[in-house]
Amino acid sequence: MRQKSFKKLLTWQQAMRLIEVVYRFTAAFPADERSGLTTTLRRIASAIPAAIATAYGYNDTGKLCDTLIAAMGSLRELQSYMAIARRMGYGSFWRSYGLTRRIVKLEALFDATVIELQDRMQTRADEAAADADTAQRSATLAKAA
Repeated sequence: MRQKSFKKLLTWQQAMRLIEVVYRFTAAFPADERSGLTTTLRRIASAIPAAIATAYGYNDTGKLCDTLIAAMGSLRELQSYMAIARRMGYGSFWRSYGLTRRIVKLEALFDATVIELQDRMQTRADEAAADADTAQRSATLAKAA
């Protein structure tokens, strides 16, 4: 059964928590990075739950799967920019470690959700095909009678 709000989706909730961690991680970056790495990291993190909310609004399981797959790419992009920040000496090791752990967990959650949604879509497609086959057989039997 479909939930009434995207805010109840675990994927959206966890993506929102990721934003908080990213903002804390980037808070200590130098002022001259405000329009560079700070903005980039925050923009990537903020786009993930926004995309999930948008896809949820379409009421299309396939679009939600595609969005979660794209979000996994955004998580990898976030990790890459974090690596740059750490190489430049920005952000504490522990905040970076915590952020990386959260990203890995979120990626696993997204992956599991995509698999579950794809399984549901396949089950529905199989049921629809079986119903169509049954209807065709009934029509053939009715013509024969």
